[in-house]
Amino acid sequence: MKKFLTKSISFVLCFAITFTTLTQTVSAATKQSNKEKQAIKAAQEVFNSLSPEAKEKFVTFIENEDYELLEIHKKYVDPDYDKMKVKEDIKNKIHNNQLLNTEDNNITVIKGVEITIDKPMIMMAAASPADALDILNTRLIALNLPTLVRYTFMAMGGGLAAAGLDGPLPIGDIIAAIVAVGGIAIIAYYWDDIAPKWDGIVSAFKEAFSVMASSIVSAFEEIYGQVFFAANKNKTVSEILKNKKGSIRNAPLPPGSPSWDSILTLTLAEIQRRAQSGDPGFKTIYKLLTDSRFNR
Repeated sequence: MKKFLTKSISFVLCFAITFTTLTQTVSAATKQSNKEKQAIKAAQEVFNSLSPEAKEKFVTFIENEDYELLEIHKKYVDPDYDKMKVKEDIKNKIHNNQLLNTEDNNITVIKGVEITIDKPMIMMAAASPADALDILNTRLIALNLPTLVRYTFMAMGGGLAAAGLDGPLPIGDIIAAIVAVGGIAIIAYYWDDIAPKWDGIVSAFKEAFSVMASSIVSAFEEIYGQVFFAANKNKTVSEILKNKKGSIRNAPLPPGSPSWDSILTLTLAEIQRRAQSGDPGFKTIYKLLTDSRFNR
């Protein structure tokens, strides 16, 4: 009887451990599947938000330079993708005045195949956007980002290349170009994957778009603050400070500011609200909490 009871208990324990492990495995797989679905949705939204010029630059690049991203594009973003159809779509948009025009003679557009159009258009020198996207892609690959996240960043790069047709963009236009394609929401969603590599991502964009490097850095600092808020708005100051350098507490605060100890239980959302209300010191505290330079 005692042996039977011992065997029964052992069986129950073994079953419980196996069931728990299986449940955890299924839960992890479900979480990963949901994250991938969100990544696919994000990639679709970013691409569909691009201007015709930006789509042209991005798709041209992945057609010629990155088979992996092209497969992602065909499988998840544009299942009806057809190189000849893309060529016709671009040609039609040009003739319908959806792309920039000039008084120059006919020019040839290369998009995997060559087409000659009657109504000319002006673009950035062919090598310039291609080189920028090539540099950006190389640096992002080195960061070992998830492929769908890299696709999204490269699509943003296409947007910047197209937006900079007339020359280097000011800080506000760079931010607007990224916000327009939903970039901040996407970066916030993948913040856990992106945060440790943020400096590398900024360096990649800075090197790729070197003619506006200083504006890129300033714009990404602003974007970081917005993304950090979106990803951490429900965390308390105490939780946020765990991942900040201790020197953040030594930063000078304006007269009338609360002490750090008195705000530890407030959420970042509350800090922002009080900063917007003009409460003494909260604007400075908010800037400090969302400043990447204090990250550990």
